[in-house]
Amino acid sequence: MANMLDRLLGAVGWNPEEDDQGGVFDEITKSSEKKKTSGNVVAMPMSGGSTLNVLYPESFDEARNICQFLRLNQAIIVNLENMNRDNAQRIVDFISGSVYSLDGGIKKISAGIFVITPSTFIVEENIRGDDVKKELEDRGMSPWAN
Repeated sequence: MANMLDRLLGAVGWNPEEDDQGGVFDEITKSSEKKKTSGNVVAMPMSGGSTLNVLYPESFDEARNICQFLRLNQAIIVNLENMNRDNAQRIVDFISGSVYSLDGGIKKISAGIFVITPSTFIVEENIRGDDVKKELEDRGMSPWAN
């Protein structure tokens, strides 16, 4: 049993013959420091994909703030219904450029409401009215079933 334990410890780089004065731990620390600094590992930012922001911009100056949420991988609903048409169009144009450059998506929900999504966010737009009823019936979850 001890021989198997020695082989296991040897496989992970622990030499049981070394003293417990820190020699083994110093060696392990040095090897882990090398691993942290070497290689082509790129840290992936944690996405805020579960955040949905609803914004009501009042001027074109707020378009940049909207795009900041997109850069942070957060979805945004932009309500432009209360803006004048020219400023709303400028904001949509600005946001569209950012969406394109960040490989995101933009969907028009109504006359002045848009959903802006990062590339990691999917918006499905294929279910309406009776389609919802049929899909729920197919799943056996229909509240309309007799």
